[in-house]
Amino acid sequence: PEPAPASLYAEGTAPLPIAPLTVWQEDLPTFDWARIHDWLNGIDNEAIQAKAFAEAELAWLAHLREALGPGYRIDVQDDVVLLSSLEPVVARATLAFMRRMEQRIPRVLEGLTDGGGWGRDLLLVLDDPETYYRYVSRYYADGGTYGTSAGMWVDEGCSHFVVPKADLHAIEPTIVHEMTHAMLARLNLPTWVNEGLAVNTEHRLSPAPAGTRPLAQTSVAVQSHQRHRAYWSAERIQGFWSGELFLCEGTGQELSYHLATLLVGQLAVDWPRFAAFALAAQRADGGQAAAHEHVGMGLGALLGVLFRRDDGGAALEPQPALWQA
Repeated sequence: PEPAPASLYAEGTAPLPIAPLTVWQEDLPTFDWARIHDWLNGIDNEAIQAKAFAEAELAWLAHLREALGPGYRIDVQDDVVLLSSLEPVVARATLAFMRRMEQRIPRVLEGLTDGGGWGRDLLLVLDDPETYYRYVSRYYADGGTYGTSAGMWVDEGCSHFVVPKADLHAIEPTIVHEMTHAMLARLNLPTWVNEGLAVNTEHRLSPAPAGTRPLAQTSVAVQSHQRHRAYWSAERIQGFWSGELFLCEGTGQELSYHLATLLVGQLAVDWPRFAAFALAAQRADGGQAAAHEHVGMGLGALLGVLFRRDDGGAALEPQPALWQA
């Protein structure tokens, strides 16, 4: 591979040296994308801006490739880019899969996605869990305890996806999940709506092999129902509505993802009504105002119906005033 470039170039403006823009953490580089956007804003032509941003993406990946060490390669197929050490045939299959999902996800999420902005879809496949967590650690606040993850979508200056290396069939659901998040980025969705949509889209477009799926038995559904009823207290449910529990390791995270999948699955049966709700939902109140307007009841009442609670779910309504504490 060619050496990573030392400067960024664009027609009609001075070159931008890369070294002062490079930020190192855990011995891996990223760029100061705010400064790159300032440089791009000095260009009058939008087509030249877009081309220069795409070249900046590739320049960053080239520097990251060098830091990761021998074996990593950058593969490009139209508007999809892959940084990995995958065998060429697997890399081509991965790029082809991403291109198919670029077409299929917007059809599943009809009315909720847009065409996106500058840049390509970038996927980093890192060789082992240690390298993966070394890379993604920069996107977590210091001092917290967080659950594990199978992948991440990063929207910090340069949108990209990152997953640890595995068999392609194993990472396909994660790719769908994270691409769904990226396509919903224009919305101010509460975390539970965002994750519920991502999981349901993942299940629809990249379902698990038949031998690994939970059995659709009444006993399984009853056990799940009982776990939710026992776990969700008036206090704990606030971590679900605020999104906090989706980051925390343990039962709360597990049940939060499951509950989000159930709720979105139920609401999305009437897609036009659900789409109107999703477009109106706001993270600040967990989607409560949009639920009253487009679903016809509050979110706590919705859980009351789902879990057949004696109090009708009154104790489970979102209380944003408690979230900061």
